[in-house]
Amino acid sequence: MRQREVSAAAVINERRSWIFEQMVSRGVFVPVSEDRYYMNEQAAGEFLHAQRRRAPGVTAILLVV
Repeated sequence: MRQREVSAAAVINERRSWIFEQMVSRGVFVPVSEDRYYMNEQAAGEFLHAQRRRAPGVTAILLVV
């Protein structure tokens, strides 16, 4: 498992966003202190794969509505 250190400020411009919280809850960003995180590259790849898998379905639903 590859990990890369990142700071919260670098990722979210000093504010916590909904998508950042989703990524933390799915293990993409792993907290190590109050404002420091490690990015789990394997979890990031899985997160992006899941997003890409859902995108066509959401698009189809929006086109029907």
